Amino acid sequence: MHSIMKVGDKKFVLTTEQLDTILGVLFDAPIIHSEYVGTGKGDEGTAYIKTLKRVVSEDGLTVDTMPDAYIAALEFKTKLYLENKPK
Repeated sequence: MHSIMKVGDKKFVLTTEQLDTILGVLFDAPIIHSEYVGTGKGDEGTAYIKTLKRVVSEDGLTVDTMPDAYIAALEFKTKLYLENKPK
């Protein structure tokens, strides 16, 4: 089984080991969080203050799974395409 992690508009195909490594880094790194504090009470007169906090898995981190056979088929399709691509 492979995992699919979307970053921006790119979908990365990851092995279990790669996913474990990335998640370890992400869960250890702080994120910039905007919190509502009231009109005019935030940063530079806004209603929000930026702070650092740790990622919680419910904060929109999504990882999908893909069967190995599907990834193998994509690898084969890519190989054929590149071999027959006009130069």
